[in-house]
Amino acid sequence: MKTNLVTIILLAVIMFASCEKPSENGDSITAKATSDITVPMGFTWESSRTIKFKVNVTDARYIGALYVVSIYDGNPNAGAHLLAKGSATVLAPFTTSVYLSKQLTEVYIVKHSPDNTKTTKIIAVGVENIETSIGY
Repeated sequence: MKTNLVTIILLAVIMFASCEKPSENGDSITAKATSDITVPMGFTWESSRTIKFKVNVTDARYIGALYVVSIYDGNPNAGAHLLAKGSATVLAPFTTSVYLSKQLTEVYIVKHSPDNTKTTKIIAVGVENIETSIGY
């Protein structure tokens, strides 16, 4: 029984090791150095980017008070990760820079008012800096 199991495992390893993924046109891709690779114009090897955020608070219920502004990589009620957090007033926006994966296409901005009410705004993220307002 042990011999059969060892034989099956050995054959499976040999089969998977001999597999080669063909390219789209059926030929295998061979390059000896990265300088041999041809990439399209405008292609960058970057997988992330820095986005500057400027969040203006337009909630005039508490003039002069501080509002807490948080930026999340997803829905904060579903366990998303906090990316940045700071304070803002009606006169002074929250500004920050966040290094984001290019796979991230939207962020959630949450404003906590002095009375502990929350306002959430979903923002699409591309490659441009973001300036947005969040109110009551």
